[in-house]
Amino acid sequence: PLLMRTEFLIEMAKLITLTLTLFLASVLAEDPVPTTDENNNENTPTTGPVDWEKHVYDEQEYFKDIPDLVDYQTTQFRFNLVRQFINGFERGMYNDSTININEACFGDYYVTKLNEYEYLFSSNPFGNIWENLFPEISLTGQFLYMITNQCEIEETLNDFMVFCWYRGCWPMQIFRDTWDRILYIMLAVNDAAIVWQEGIPQGDDKESAESYAKWANISLESGTTFANIFKDITNFEPIPRSERL
Repeated sequence: PLLMRTEFLIEMAKLITLTLTLFLASVLAEDPVPTTDENNNENTPTTGPVDWEKHVYDEQEYFKDIPDLVDYQTTQFRFNLVRQFINGFERGMYNDSTININEACFGDYYVTKLNEYEYLFSSNPFGNIWENLFPEISLTGQFLYMITNQCEIEETLNDFMVFCWYRGCWPMQIFRDTWDRILYIMLAVNDAAIVWQEGIPQGDDKESAESYAKWANISLESGTTFANIFKDITNFEPIPRSERL
């Protein structure tokens, strides 16, 4: 039995070695095809794996002048609405109408990054999954940083967790409080619906600056309304630093 187990382990080791060898061979076989400029100098290719022996990776050589895959103008508009909604939510959570979150939150930089994200998946610029993986991880990390840090969601979430620690967020408690405030919640929802009904731009003026301003205001007020509903359900109030023992 010992001999059989030993032979089995040897065969498994051979199989694993063969699999790794084939994988590495397939990766290494995908050599980049260099391009040549007017002076016949080799440049880093705009597609294919990076040739580390000859070139330092330059993001612009892979992503400069890529096609617009996300409809930049529309995405920019939608990102602005998301930022306004988050801003309204923050104002409602802290009862502070002067709060203005970072302009980088769903800003133009991330519209560009979203387009590059889409390009990574749709055009396979680095030639294989392994080479594409790390740029994808990088962009994912940047978006997570934006949401948690630049949009200030992490701080708000932490304040809510602190509230739950000191005041409690038991499911039955939340259900009871929600039922007791159901009329107020329905009124808030109705007010939000009125804002949307009366505020949505109509006619041929949908693309004007005034129209965009109206949409932004609707998103801002909707975020505030959502925060108020959330507070009605949970009784959330920020716990002062002096009470956090």
